[in-house]
Amino acid sequence: MLEEAARSDRLVAQEKLQGEHDPDALAYLARANRYVPKSSLSAEIALPDVLSPPIAHSQATFQGHTGAVNSAVFSPDGRRVLTGSADNTVRLWEAESGELLATFQGHTGEVNSAVFNPDGRRVLTASGDKTARLWPVLPVGVPPPDWCADFLVWLGGKRIAPDGRIEALSEDELLKLKVGLRVHMHEDTEYARLLRWRLLSPHERPVDPYDTTTQEQAADLIIRPEMNEYEAEHAYDLDPWHPLIHLALALAGFEEDLVSADFLRRYSLDRLPNDPKLRQRAAEFLRKQGKEDLAREVETQGQ
Repeated sequence: MLEEAARSDRLVAQEKLQGEHDPDALAYLARANRYVPKSSLSAEIALPDVLSPPIAHSQATFQGHTGAVNSAVFSPDGRRVLTGSADNTVRLWEAESGELLATFQGHTGEVNSAVFNPDGRRVLTASGDKTARLWPVLPVGVPPPDWCADFLVWLGGKRIAPDGRIEALSEDELLKLKVGLRVHMHEDTEYARLLRWRLLSPHERPVDPYDTTTQEQAADLIIRPEMNEYEAEHAYDLDPWHPLIHLALALAGFEEDLVSADFLRRYSLDRLPNDPKLRQRAAEFLRKQGKEDLAREVETQGQ
């Protein structure tokens, strides 16, 4: 009965993911994990525990995309299939059975290409939204640890109450979960690596769990006067506290919205550190926006 209950919750989680209700999906996955702790969580986002044997000959059909499939590749070990679609999603499947293992959501345009890196631990996607994204994927044969259910609840901020309703956790409850999860940060497992990655602050957190470049460093590389609005939004997602990010947003996304652009400029300049290099970069943004007087003022204050 527990296996059936877990299967039911995973199917509901899959439906929630398709409807872009990620916190609800994580709540169902957390309960499924408590029912059968060592079962695979088939609908999990970037946390698949794939236990299928090596593929010899597959006749599976991979159904679930709501748009044309533009890309399909095998994982390096042949056990999984990765598909990219015009429905703006990428999906990970078990090659032998055709079971959906994970859905990668975030692109705002159709996905034209999706590939694994050589060790199969990361997925690179390219989209019509003018961005490429890198996603972490756990390797084959790694059962979720006992604390995985708490991790999923903490990520989504929701849980399933005893009466079956989905309820949001309070700030105190989230903090208590976070404190409890911290003791597992340095365990020598792939799940702990992902937990550690999520718990780190942006200036410490790598771009993905298997990288060394921090989000703060990556944002700094992206932020430049020639950036477009998509790059500006991505830089903001990486490091919303970067001292130049609001100048970048003013330039990249609000050329026609003068009021918003002026507010962002003032907000950024009021908080700009007295660092000569940062002020020189800020002046470059201002000149790109036709604000020569402000650019000179910023440079003078940095001398």
